[in-house]
Amino acid sequence: MHRLVYLEHEVLKQEESAFVRKFFDELSVESRELAYLYYYEDMSINDIAYTLNKKSGTVKWQLFEIRNNL
Repeated sequence: MHRLVYLEHEVLKQEESAFVRKFFDELSVESRELAYLYYYEDMSINDIAYTLNKKSGTVKWQLFEIRNNL
């Protein structure tokens, strides 16, 4: 039984990874960079804004738009 649960978990992880890769591939380069910094590098909105030379409000709005397109 435990092996079955493990296999189901692994299949779900693979499906989720495929979904995330497909979603990232569909983003513009700018949106992909922003999402990567926020979700994978765990940077704060203020740090991203500083790094990309944008206002923090713009970064928040862009992240909101990215999430809405999921």
